[in-house]
Amino acid sequence: MLLGTYDYDLVIADLKLPFPHLDDLTTQLRARRAKQALPVILILPAWFVMDSISSWFGMEAEEIIIRPFSPLELTSKIQALLN
Repeated sequence: MLLGTYDYDLVIADLKLPFPHLDDLTTQLRARRAKQALPVILILPAWFVMDSISSWFGMEAEEIIIRPFSPLELTSKIQALLN
């Protein structure tokens, strides 16, 4: 996984199930976020139970977008987090 290799300003994770490297992503996000701020946007299917994000995936996010979504919604959330 490239999260530990490069510096990123933002992570966008589309959590389609099954997500083959979710444990690696979660571990790397926690380690990276312990060292520096790294905003996360999660993209989830409409049927997903919002309360389960932390318990299912073990990760926190600054923003959550429900699929289907408009490109404008994603763009505005990215801009808000990076400014």
